[in-house]
Amino acid sequence: MDYTHILSCQAIGLGAIIMLWCIFKSKTTLDYLPFVRLEGRVRIRRLVRMKRIFMFLFLIGYIAVGTSIITDHHSLGDFVVGIIFLLVAIFVYVAIGVELRLLSEVHKTLNGLLPICASCKKVREPDASPDDPESWGSIEKYIGSREDVDLTHGYCPDCYEAIMGQQLEPSD
Repeated sequence: MDYTHILSCQAIGLGAIIMLWCIFKSKTTLDYLPFVRLEGRVRIRRLVRMKRIFMFLFLIGYIAVGTSIITDHHSLGDFVVGIIFLLVAIFVYVAIGVELRLLSEVHKTLNGLLPICASCKKVREPDASPDDPESWGSIEKYIGSREDVDLTHGYCPDCYEAIMGQQLEPSD
């Protein structure tokens, strides 16, 4: 085996290690799904799964090309390299789709108009009828159903002073 074969095997081995790391790291994309509206989560989960399948196929391709170089089966290696280039193009297409869809869904979750009652501060589902009492709920319920957030309650300085001031004033 000459120097170029050894160098090629090392490059392929490094590529395989990086791809394996990416397969495990890509799972963290799913950690951001709570920030996505419920309607978009299924599609994003499916796209992330497809992206991970392509990464696994790349890993197999790296191993096949490395094996063909070591065993001097160059025709197999040439075929696998062609397949890998095709898969890379598909992978980039899917990866861009995942990123754009995820960012779009997060944007939709965090932006837009939120119908809120001027008096009691209940929130209405954006697409629901304003006349339907069931479509109105607490801000805590609204945020909790869309985000992976636990809300806590306290007083801002102005409210604290107003409430505590009333309680501390001597009664007549």
